[in-house]
Amino acid sequence: MENKPQNLFDKLDKQSEQIEDISTTPSSSKEDSVVVDVLTRCDEDLSLVSQEPKETTYTNPKRIPDCPFQKICDLYNQRFAGRLPAMKVASGKRRAIVKARWADIYKVCQCANVEEGLHCVDSYLIRISEEEWMFGKNDRGWVADFDYIFSARCYTRILENSRSA
Repeated sequence: MENKPQNLFDKLDKQSEQIEDISTTPSSSKEDSVVVDVLTRCDEDLSLVSQEPKETTYTNPKRIPDCPFQKICDLYNQRFAGRLPAMKVASGKRRAIVKARWADIYKVCQCANVEEGLHCVDSYLIRISEEEWMFGKNDRGWVADFDYIFSARCYTRILENSRSA
């Protein structure tokens, strides 16, 4: 009966001995080809590991946390209460639009966590509140709404400080 290996190093030593035995004992050509094939694949795998990594550009290597949709809606409703129509219905389209703006704001502000992201969203809403034309003070009497404020068009214009809607 063989001695059982006591730890990981003993196991590795035992495997090394078995490999040496395979490589030094005469065998059939089928066994040789299997050993050669295994060794070749190991060499190929090692060559892949040793290759230079492909150059990849990441704007923000951190994962963007899930969009806190309800908290963003609450910020909107609090910030614009009585000035803009309240957001009452959370449709799939609205969730997708807010999720996209969340990702944009999170990246631009280089946020480290959800709280910082919400602070940046609130800053965006404060910037909007300074634009009187969004509250009906324009030549058409047009008033912004939730969908417009979180649209890519509005976000870009506010970010670039462009008044023309």
